[in-house]
Amino acid sequence: VRDDAQLRIVDEACKIAPTDSEEALRLIRSVDRGALRSDEALARYALAYSEVCYYVGIASDNDSLTRIAVNYYDDRKEYEERVRAFYYHGLVKHTANQLPEAMLAYMEAESSLSEVDNPYLEGIVHRAKGDIYGEGCLYSNAFDEYLRSKTCFERAHMPEHVAYANYDLGRFALAQRNYEDA
Repeated sequence: VRDDAQLRIVDEACKIAPTDSEEALRLIRSVDRGALRSDEALARYALAYSEVCYYVGIASDNDSLTRIAVNYYDDRKEYEERVRAFYYHGLVKHTANQLPEAMLAYMEAESSLSEVDNPYLEGIVHRAKGDIYGEGCLYSNAFDEYLRSKTCFERAHMPEHVAYANYDLGRFALAQRNYEDA
């Protein structure tokens, strides 16, 4: 019973995070974490907190929250939550400059994308993989991932993300000395 009241706050914070990230942060910080008794409730809280931090722009190199969500959703058929958990975990690992661990997390996220109809989520996973490839000077791989992300963002009707993907494509076309595509 104690989980229910706190989870309503968690769900509301998650719902408004893309449009009102500051209010979402205020809400998620108001949750009484000690009142969350079940593993599911704690995982939902950890995932929501990670997502709110993403929308607010708070980068973290500490996986204490994302690890909870990853451990819970790893072997469950809640595919969208699994993708999100591994994506945010990858961001944390990326911030900590643990690039192999970040890529593994993004690849785990990608492995569940076929079960999820969310082109935005698919696009950010591919963009994140492109970032890792780019940092490793694997320009062709980065280019391919950015091209996938662009296609996803076009399907999601998100022109600002398409524009950012075009920028990434141009950068990595130049890196490959492919001036025609750049």
